[in-house]
Amino acid sequence: VADLEEFFSEIRLSVAPLRYGAGLKGKVITSLSYGVPVVATTGAVEGGGFSNDVNVLVADKPDELVEAIMRVYEDSKQWEHFSCAGYQYFKENFSVETVACKLAKLFSASWAIQ
Repeated sequence: VADLEEFFSEIRLSVAPLRYGAGLKGKVITSLSYGVPVVATTGAVEGGGFSNDVNVLVADKPDELVEAIMRVYEDSKQWEHFSCAGYQYFKENFSVETVACKLAKLFSASWAIQ
């Protein structure tokens, strides 16, 4: 996709039904960065510090995934909640400014130790 902003402006939510994986999943972070709510499995959100039913919806069984998807897709208040909460979580934890600040502190502390 050449322009992610155009793509994310046309979708209502992201679904990340990963069975396994390692580390932080860029697909989840990217969705939240555009204010797109995420419905995911446990494996898709591991390592990100996300909170189920706060800034993402997590479900591992097929029927639970369907219920979570429909909950956000059909209920505009739920959609608004997860859109705002997910975006806020992204800004506080993964934005360029936040990561730059964390890295500066990390490098500053590591140089001070030597």
